[in-house]
Amino acid sequence: MTDAKKNHIIHNQKADPFLRIRLFLKTKVFIRNIFSLRP
Repeated sequence: MTDAKKNHIIHNQKADPFLRIRLFLKTKVFIRNIFSLRP
């Protein structure tokens, strides 16, 4: 992912708090899945 795209996503998060919350929850689930896959 390019820096420009990252900045665009960050800007969108600031504009839409619900999107930020959804992304946060998605990231939390993603991290939990990684840890649960570990032996």
